[in-house]
Amino acid sequence: MRADSAALRVPLESARAQRWGHQRVSAPNEQGQYYCATADTLLRHESKLERSAMMLADRDPAVIGLSCQPVEFVWPKSAAVVTHVPDLFVRRRRGVSGLVDVHAPVRTSGGEFALQRALTNAACGDIGWSYDVFTGIGPVFEANLYWLGAYRHKRFAPSDAVLDDVRDAYRGGAPLSEGISGLQGGPESVLPWVYHLMWSGVLRFDWEAPLRMWTAVYTSDFGGDGADEKCSASG
Repeated sequence: MRADSAALRVPLESARAQRWGHQRVSAPNEQGQYYCATADTLLRHESKLERSAMMLADRDPAVIGLSCQPVEFVWPKSAAVVTHVPDLFVRRRRGVSGLVDVHAPVRTSGGEFALQRALTNAACGDIGWSYDVFTGIGPVFEANLYWLGAYRHKRFAPSDAVLDDVRDAYRGGAPLSEGISGLQGGPESVLPWVYHLMWSGVLRFDWEAPLRMWTAVYTSDFGGDGADEKCSASG
C-alpha cells in the first residue's frame, strides 16, 4: 500500500477495537474507560500509561479524531511477527494521521516488540501514516494533565463573551490568581473556565512545573517562557 491508498480515507476514528484484554480482578495496570472530549465518546484503555497517551492526544488542538486499537496488521506466517494491533489511531486536522503504540520503556528495548515496531513502522510508511511509541511523561506533567483533564468536557467551556474577557486577563502573561481576580464571578465559577482553556491550549503555561495559583499563564499567541508546546500522544 502507498500514500494514496484507500486506507487513508477509512474513518478509523470511529472504528471498533480489534482487540481487548480480559479484565482481571487484581489487575495492577488500571484498565478502564476514558471519556474522550475530542470524540465525545468513551475509549477503553488497558493501563494508566495508555490513558495518559489518550489524554495527551485529547487535549491537542490538532487532533480531531481518536480511537483505540482499530487496526490489526497481519503478516505472512513466515514472518518473525505474524500479527500486531497498535494501541491508538490519531486523526489530525493537518499533517499526517497515524498510529501510536503504548509501552513502558523497559518493554521497548528488544524482543518481540522491537520486531513489531519495525514492521509496523514500515507498514505505516507505505500507507502514509506516522507511527510513534509513547513511553510516558514526567510525574509533574502527568499531575497537571490529570488535574486539568477533569475540566476537559465542553460544559466547562466559557461563552464567547467570557472567553474574550479571559483572554484579555492573561494577554501578555499573568499569574493564575491575578487573571482570575480580574474576571467577574467568584473563583468557583471562574476557575473551571480557565482550567478548561488551559487544558485545550487557548491558555498556555509550563506543563513541567507544578500548577499553583501563582503559575504564569499566557494566551496562546504569546511567546513567553514556558509556553505550552501542544504536545500530542505521539510525541
